[in-house]
Amino acid sequence: MTDYSLAGLDRVRLMLKMDESVGRAGRSRFVRDKVVYAVSQCLKVIACIGETLQEREDGTTMKVVAAQTKVIADKIKNWDNVWAIGTGKVATPAQAQEVSRRVLEQVAFYSNRSDQQV
Repeated sequence: MTDYSLAGLDRVRLMLKMDESVGRAGRSRFVRDKVVYAVSQCLKVIACIGETLQEREDGTTMKVVAAQTKVIADKIKNWDNVWAIGTGKVATPAQAQEVSRRVLEQVAFYSNRSDQQV
């Protein structure tokens, strides 16, 4: 038996993206539903968030990551910040630090906790 569940994997997001009727909000709700279910089953969730290469090149990384974080922030009990980029281009240290900082801010804001608790 496992103690962990993955939610928000790029492959799943991309499959859902192919179905345009789902839309970005629907994909976010799908990930949230997975997180809620996994937590209800006493699993620890590894939430995968991030932008596509196109979104990064369009300069919408922070908007995309903020939206993905917002829907699950109240379910996050611990934040172990790991940055791995799957766009085919390696993130610079500055990009990784900026996104990590913004995600921590989003988690603290949407879960009503201070940074020290995240």
